[in-house]
Amino acid sequence: MVLDIGGPQNPYWGNVVRKISMKIYLKFMYSKVLRETDVIIMNSKEQLNDDNTLIPYKDKIFFVPKGLDFDY
Repeated sequence: MVLDIGGPQNPYWGNVVRKISMKIYLKFMYSKVLRETDVIIMNSKEQLNDDNTLIPYKDKIFFVPKGLDFDY
């Protein structure tokens, strides 16, 4: 299973329904998803620093920057 994380999983922004659902997801499911994932794709190393829950899974993380290479 490959997981593409587009940004930190922040439970503190959005409307009340999103905040509650994110807190439930992070508490009960996020760690299980991370354990079961074979590869985690992230945009940058800075993104890893923003999400402390990913530190134990560093060996599964690959960085694939999004954007264009105009020199290519």
